[in-house]
Amino acid sequence: IPPHTLLLTHVCTPRLRTLGQLHISISLLTFWNLPTTAQLTIESVPANAAEGSDVLLRVHNLSENLQAYYWYKGESAHLNTLRPGSVYSGRETIYPSGSLLFRNVTQNDMGFYTLRTLNIDLHEELASVQLFVFISLLTFWHLPTTAQLTTESVPANAAEGSDVLLRVHNLPENLQGYYWYKGESAMDNQETIYHNGSLLLEKVTQKDIGFYTLQKLLNFMKNVHLCISLLSFWNLLTTAQLTIESVPANAAEGSDVLLRVHNSPENLQGYYWYKGESAMDNQQIALYVIATQETRPGSVYSGREMIYHNGSLLLQNVTQKDTGFYTLCTKTGHLQIEEASVQLFVFTELPKPFITSTNSSPVEGKDSVALMCEPETPDTTYLWWINGHRVADSDSLELSKDNRTLTLLRVTRNDTGNYECGTRNPVSANRSDPVTLNVLCE
Repeated sequence: IPPHTLLLTHVCTPRLRTLGQLHISISLLTFWNLPTTAQLTIESVPANAAEGSDVLLRVHNLSENLQAYYWYKGESAHLNTLRPGSVYSGRETIYPSGSLLFRNVTQNDMGFYTLRTLNIDLHEELASVQLFVFISLLTFWHLPTTAQLTTESVPANAAEGSDVLLRVHNLPENLQGYYWYKGESAMDNQETIYHNGSLLLEKVTQKDIGFYTLQKLLNFMKNVHLCISLLSFWNLLTTAQLTIESVPANAAEGSDVLLRVHNSPENLQGYYWYKGESAMDNQQIALYVIATQETRPGSVYSGREMIYHNGSLLLQNVTQKDTGFYTLCTKTGHLQIEEASVQLFVFTELPKPFITSTNSSPVEGKDSVALMCEPETPDTTYLWWINGHRVADSDSLELSKDNRTLTLLRVTRNDTGNYECGTRNPVSANRSDPVTLNVLCE
């Protein structure tokens, strides 16, 4: 087992009884130590998804010094027809590792997905994966009929309230029937069984923890038992604190942003959204009344906001004026009030930069030259390259405090070459065309 594996599945097989343990963990990812030069790849987990389940597009072999991940729907050859964020549905989550989680997939989600990574040197890398979604809940492999009877929990990591499939592999021939029970021994507590013997547990809770026994009756009246244990589930406690997540965390101007609500209390009357760090009536965006599913605009409602039934707020076509704090206030039937805030960051997509110079024909050993990266934009990081190599401060080179100006002190013929500047912010990055500096000799 690789040393950095976060999730383990243990199966022990005494004679006719196979015990499979399902370990449920908060972490959804498993990593391997692969060479840093290995090719960027994506793995669909599971490879074949049932409609309504969750799918993780797991990223492997990321390069170092990454600045951003960009996910697209489609093959890499068609990226020029897609704009990041334009097909966001609210069911996607990008993890810090770059992996993309799809919740509640449908057959409309079937197709290719492409990841574009960008490092601090503005080097891009692409990888694609194809997602398959089926109406059937089961996927089969043709294994030898003499292979050992095993079970698999799908998904391997389940959240409370989700569905779990106890999938059966390597069924013997000449079967007469299947019987699933809760408990190590056969008990009168049967659940839904599919034609291949797999058992579907719907909307699991912590009460579902325990052993599940499959009894298969062969036509020669021999019983075969198989047990699987559900050990634990995510502890999504009803007392968990109300929180809000900005998706994405950094938004490009003109895109849509979802302020997703987590851990809403029960028995709510309504959701109240405000612009600012506190709930002030003159800053109310809108009120969502749960009983009537009605949205009532507030004093700062712009018409670009939409409140979903779970309280999450969608901001459409955001601008830099939307930057700031947003506060949600929930009120229960017992008049219990709870508040949570989140900060939204909106950035402009940067234009392609260009370089200006204070001296186009400097003389060796006499003149100094200041190169400026234009235009000047707020919240921007500036980078410089000489003949394709990153620039740092030295005895003969001086960078301004914001890195926008590169000064060459008393130029020499060694300073001759191509100069480029780059700009980046949390949502975009660009690089200028090269400018050639020619040093004159007296």
